[in-house]
Amino acid sequence: MYLYVLASALFLIFSILCAAKFISTSKRYERKGQVIAFVASAMFGFLISALYSIYLYSSLQLYLIYAISISLSILAAGAAISYGRKNSIIIFTSAALALAILAIFISHNMGPYIFGLPVGLAGVGFSVGLIYRSHEFPKEDRSKRNTKLEIHRDILQIAIGIIAILIIAYIGIYQYVIFFLGICLYLANGISAKSSGRIYGILSRLERKDIEFGRGASYLAAGAMIIVGFSVRNLAIFGICALIIGDAIATIVGITLYKSRRLPHNKRKTYAGTIAFFAVSSIAGIVTVGILGVLIAAALALAESIDTPLDDNILLPIVFVVLKLIII
Repeated sequence: MYLYVLASALFLIFSILCAAKFISTSKRYERKGQVIAFVASAMFGFLISALYSIYLYSSLQLYLIYAISISLSILAAGAAISYGRKNSIIIFTSAALALAILAIFISHNMGPYIFGLPVGLAGVGFSVGLIYRSHEFPKEDRSKRNTKLEIHRDILQIAIGIIAILIIAYIGIYQYVIFFLGICLYLANGISAKSSGRIYGILSRLERKDIEFGRGASYLAAGAMIIVGFSVRNLAIFGICALIIGDAIATIVGITLYKSRRLPHNKRKTYAGTIAFFAVSSIAGIVTVGILGVLIAAALALAESIDTPLDDNILLPIVFVVLKLIII
């Protein structure tokens, strides 16, 4: 009994010390924002874990999972904030992967909801860190987008989406597989962005000019973790299909149909692209959860069409998770 309590405390203390060390070695003017980001990731972790404890039978073993999940949220936020700082990102990412491996063994027989909690909270923390970093990202000029490059990027995104869906459908520990892929690719991006190596040479060909290397992939990884962490298998397939495949097809349709009318409330989006997103999402919804999937697809299409400060790859997973709790 006391071993679970001690382990829970040590996990939380370790993640807090990592965050404190990172803040103390950062530039003074950055520290206030970083403190807010780490505290926000921890608070989201506590609140979501508290909600889980209301609906699940409480035990010390579950509290250990909550502690690991909160720790992952803090460490994932640190991984996002420390992007491009080779030493820091290795520490945060390695620690997050180690905790995730421990969580696999502890939560393996606890059911899909608790099983995915560490990954879901890692996605939340990752998103908080990316939102903090967003003020450093240069604003993208969409008028200068290269159509051929965008199509190539979206074809790759569709391929990634198909692979993710196959993993979810046929691999039992799909949440952790996607978590590992997302966080490891992020680590590779952060290291290779500071070099002229082969990985960077290949991936940079698909990156937009004047945009931080790996920015779009990072948001996509964060959103995917939120979906798979807080969804059972069928819903995870639905969410991933909408987030990754639906969004990519919408972009391809939107940029290739030049004469398609722009949406009145968002001139950056077209009717054709929004309809394509809704069609793909609806098909995925009907196949996985039935007719109620069309309602969720319609709400996702509406959310995707609105111009908000929050990146679509984070906004859509949040909307999806909330809607599935209300509708299904």
